[in-house]
Amino acid sequence: MKPITTMVFLLLAASLSAAPVPKELKADFKLEGLWLVESIVSNGTPVVRENPEYWTVDSKSVVIMHEGSVPPQDKTGHLQLTLDPAERTLEYQLIRGNIQALFGRYEVSGKTLTIAIDLKGGRPATVETGSGIYVWKLKRVDAEDPK
Repeated sequence: MKPITTMVFLLLAASLSAAPVPKELKADFKLEGLWLVESIVSNGTPVVRENPEYWTVDSKSVVIMHEGSVPPQDKTGHLQLTLDPAERTLEYQLIRGNIQALFGRYEVSGKTLTIAIDLKGGRPATVETGSGIYVWKLKRVDAEDPK
């Protein structure tokens, strides 16, 4: 093969073999904003809530949990989330109380964020529910259309 033909072939082969990186794995995902808790499952059992729950997440990934789309005047956070986009893992640290950090996984699909933590102290293999696993499904709420 001629050198130019070889180079073109190698470039073409490299571009075909490089799979696109899914959007949810990119490090530029922003947790900050208003999220509606669509569902909660604990140990495989859905948790029924009377009123909608929202999470307001600040720029430091501190979460304020509240009912209704307007956060409370008390801006003291309830928990701190630390995300690892490369592994899609997280650390869930309560700010209030003496509970140790819990470890989990997360997935992002469009405006939906699914978080699973292991209440027994391990890290779940997936974001699926199971024994000792607590799963939240949250949906990002647009600032101009909070519902």
